[in-house]
Amino acid sequence: MNARYRLGAARQRLTQSWRERPPRLREPFFSPERELSRIVERCRRAEADPGFALQAFESHQPVLLALLEAVPNARTLELGTGYGSTPIILARSGKSLSLETDPSWYRRFRRYGSTTHLFELCGDFDDIEWHCPQLREPWDVALVDNSPGTTRQSNAMKLAASTRFIVCHDTQECFRPAASNFGWDFSSFRYVWTYTRFETYTTVVSNHDAIPFRSLPGIDGAPDGRAGGGTK
Repeated sequence: MNARYRLGAARQRLTQSWRERPPRLREPFFSPERELSRIVERCRRAEADPGFALQAFESHQPVLLALLEAVPNARTLELGTGYGSTPIILARSGKSLSLETDPSWYRRFRRYGSTTHLFELCGDFDDIEWHCPQLREPWDVALVDNSPGTTRQSNAMKLAASTRFIVCHDTQECFRPAASNFGWDFSSFRYVWTYTRFETYTTVVSNHDAIPFRSLPGIDGAPDGRAGGGTK
């Protein structure tokens, strides 16, 4: 089963999910600005209430918000668009590029692009990697939350040399049994920190700067005993 077949199957599931999505996420009601307000409010509630949990697709939001606050006017790369991240990146980045492999997701968000916030469709990929030159450009922040999931590790490695902070979503498989099998390996990164507040984990890695988090709950260092760095 190749990457494009799986992407087609994912597209069918996406179409079904769109039919079931709440009214706020449907046209003409959806607004990135309104969704950002909702995201911020839910993150504040999660911080204040230990019994409140964000959904799996939202679990990286506190990390992304905190990182973009710590890196003002960041040049940001988003690998994989979505309701959980694109509203944050549009509002909190100085400049951004969102790359998407699924034409359905690309069409869904490209209307919100501008001269400073770009959307592009990446068609050159396989089961292992994306063949996109933008991955080797200098970025302040990059979010790796893309399809196919099996390309996430190689994308992170391509970003390693020129990106200050790489946010990797769905990394719980590094710490415990999980449904995903993305093949994450953070052992080559100098700094590694994982956000563990929710069932779905988010790991931030860097070879350039210590990770600037103090208040969020997490695990310092690479998982499975592999060598990693620390937080500031």
